Parts: sequence; structure tokens; C-alpha cells
Amino acid sequence: MIARRIDEIKSHGVVAAASLTPQKVRKHYEVALEAGLDILVIQGTVVSAEPEEKEDKVVDLMEALRRSLEGGSGSREKAERFLAAHGKKKPKRKSSTRKRAA
Repeated sequence: MIARRIDEIKSHGVVAAASLTPQKVRKHYEVALEAGLDILVIQGTVVSAEPEEKEDKVVDLMEALRRSLEGGSGSREKAERFLAAHGKKKPKRKSSTRKRAA
């Protein structure tokens, strides 16, 4: 099955790459390389010496963006383009209590 898939990929004229876990390398690498695999990546496990900090805070990015528009911080134009690109309406501007001169 591995050789058949590698042949299928290479028939399209592209580079065939695959990754194997360390446990599967001995079992599958020869078949993969004999089938013409171009790139073989052996996966590794990353171990951190530092304990993970758990943070339960979830941020609603769209709401934060709306608040930033209302508060005037950041680039209003960029924020409005982001909202428009994601099909969101821009927030209504607060109406001024001052009357304009006629």
C-alpha cells in the first residue's frame, strides 16, 4: 500500500514526502525508499522541562476588535477592513450629543 501511494504521487511529477514515527521506521522505511520516496521525515517527541501553565481565559477576537473600534485605539481602517472581509458589520458609531453649527 505504501509503494502504491508513492507511485501515485510521483506519477504527477511532484516530490513524494512522508513521515514516520520512530516506532514505525524499521517496519516501513525500506519499502518507502525502494518505492522512490524523495523525503523521509522521522518524527520526534518534544518534551518540555517546564510545567505548562493553564490559563482558562478565552478571548472573543471579534468582540475585542469591536471594542477597539469604539474606543479609538489601534488602526480603525485596518479593523474595518478585517470586519468587512469576514462578513461582519462594523459597529455603529456613538452619536455625538453636541449639536453641529448650521
